[in-house]
Parts: sequence; C-alpha cells; structure tokens
Amino acid sequence: MSSITDFVSMLESVHLQGVNEECVVTIADEQASVMAMDMTSSLYVQSSAAFDHEDDQFGVGDLALFIKYLKSYAGVEVEFTRSDNKLKIKPAGGSVTNYLLSEVDLIPTYDSEWEGEDKATECIEEYSGKPTTLRVDRVDEFLKLMGLFSPNSINLTVNKKGAISVHGGNQTEHQFDIELGKSKCGACDLKVYGPHFVAVLGSLDFEKKPVIYIQDEQPITIVNGGDNWILSPLDSEE
Repeated sequence: MSSITDFVSMLESVHLQGVNEECVVTIADEQASVMAMDMTSSLYVQSSAAFDHEDDQFGVGDLALFIKYLKSYAGVEVEFTRSDNKLKIKPAGGSVTNYLLSEVDLIPTYDSEWEGEDKATECIEEYSGKPTTLRVDRVDEFLKLMGLFSPNSINLTVNKKGAISVHGGNQTEHQFDIELGKSKCGACDLKVYGPHFVAVLGSLDFEKKPVIYIQDEQPITIVNGGDNWILSPLDSEE
C-alpha cells in the first residue's frame, strides 16, 4: 500500500485545470510517468512521481474525474490492482472501488513513439545559460494581472541586460508589463499562448524551486521538481 499524494500531484500537473483531459500513465520500477501533448500541440508535459504499483501502462479518459476520485482517499494508504480494463482501488480498512480505464491507443494526447525519450532534458541541453528561478511574488502578481485582463497571447522578452519581461495585451486591449527575473541566455522576444502559461505558473510548487529556461528560437521550458512543461512559441502573426 502507498500514499497517493505525489501521484495525484503529478496528474494535476498534467491536467492543468482542463488543458489536458486525457493521458497515458506508464509505471516502471515503482515510478509513474506521464508524457502528454495538448490538443493544440503547443504545450508538452512530462511528469513523474513515485507510485507503488507493478509495471503497467493504462489510459485515463477523464483526468478531472480520476483526480477527484483519488482525492477522496487523501491521507489514506491505498492499494491498487489492475484487472483487465479496471483499476481496483482499495483504501486501508475500506471497500474496493473500480475505475474504468481507457485504451492507450485511444488517448489523443499520447504518442507511443515518445517511449524512451526525455524531451525535457533534450530541450534543456539546447540552452546556453543557466535557468532563472521563478519568484512567488512575481508569479503571483503576473497571475493577478492575467486574471484582470486575460490576453490570449503574451510576449516574453529578454533585453540586453538579461531582464525577463512579460507583456500582455495588444494595441486594442488593456496592457501590462511585469519583470519575472534575470536570464543569461541572451536577448529574445517570444510569444506564447496566454492561458497555457497561466495554467503552468498557477500550478507551481515554490517549495520545489521552479525555474524557467528561455532563449531565442527555443521553446520555453519550466521545471518544477518532477514536473516539466515545454511551451512552443507562437508565430508573431498569431
């Protein structure tokens, strides 16, 4: 039996309040992992957590429901057993319930060709400088501003002095600018999908000291413990 706190946290980092509604969970050597690409192909998630279960792979067709299901066992030791297309869940001293699993090849956020890859590490190796540690006060201020204005896209700019600025809003919208920190990866100006950037920053656990990698002509990578998010820049016209 095991606690499911870390496993649920991993699933939440993939779900991101509705960005991904489905995923494939792979378990090997008591380590669960998920690799998922959102339906717009602009946000890739790679996450892992300890999970006491035999080697397995299964699809989750409704992440929100599965997370809600598991959270009902918060703080309780739980035993998981796979039975065909069902995941049997037995809490210590409780009754067995069954969660209906989905076929792996029916999950659109997953590609079997990713198996054995480590996209997050591959991306990080392409950066020329060290990452920037994200500060809770700056992130909180950014999230508040995004909640007020809700721009569809935002620009992340690194000037010649290394200051990372976030600009939200175009000429026909309310606008804001906020500095997130300093970077040594060189000057750049990248546009990303606003709601995805908000979803990722809103899920950060600052006790794990999250960092951001940003560099010209590279995707933006955010790492938070075992959670990795890779955001593809948008074309300047988008």
